[in-house]
Amino acid sequence: MILEIIGSSFVVAGTSFLGFWWAANYKKRMEELGQIEHLMHMLYGEIKYKEGNFSESFQSIGTHCRGRIQTFSIELSNALNEGSGHPFFVIWANMIKRYWENSALTEEDKAIFISVGEKMGYLDKEMQLNTIQLFLTQIEQRQEILRKMLPEKCRISRLIGVLSGIFIVILLL
Repeated sequence: MILEIIGSSFVVAGTSFLGFWWAANYKKRMEELGQIEHLMHMLYGEIKYKEGNFSESFQSIGTHCRGRIQTFSIELSNALNEGSGHPFFVIWANMIKRYWENSALTEEDKAIFISVGEKMGYLDKEMQLNTIQLFLTQIEQRQEILRKMLPEKCRISRLIGVLSGIFIVILLL
């Protein structure tokens, strides 16, 4: 009897933890979209006012940021300076896959982020700024949708975690 109670509490605790982890992932996605938005705002300013090349722009961004954005920007700058012969889009996509692979971003978020690089490497200054502005609009829309759904999704995730544990315990007993 005691083993059943201990086992049941472990099952409920485990599934509850999973529900809380799921809810935290939604919040983490919101933070990461904010980081990407910040990166793109900084890139917009670099292109508009400093008129340097991408390598210089990302190096500058890397010195003014922290965390994943900093390492992403500096590594992207270094990759652009290496002169591997790959077009900007390929380097951009590879860096996004490398640095944002284990993130809370959805595949659709990553695809939109990667698509910005397709249009950035060969356009004139005005078109690059317009591309960034369009991307920022898309990110803001995604954030707004997520912001509206976040409290409900978090609550439901936690609830499903707890209730699924209770359901499993009832089925096993």
